[in-house]
Amino acid sequence: MYDSGAFFAFAPIVIYLVMVTIVVFASYWVIRLAVFHAMKAHTRWIQKGQP
Repeated sequence: MYDSGAFFAFAPIVIYLVMVTIVVFASYWVIRLAVFHAMKAHTRWIQKGQP
C-alpha cells in the first residue's frame, strides 16, 4: 500500500530538521542564561557603586 522507500527518502530531512530544532533551542537557552547572569552581575556592580 505505502512505498517504504518514501520513508527512507524523507528520514534524513526529518532528522536534519529535528537536529536543527534542538540546536536552536539549546543556543537560545545558553544565550538567555548568559544574558541573565550578566544582567545580575551588572546590577550588583551598579548597586555597589561604580569605581
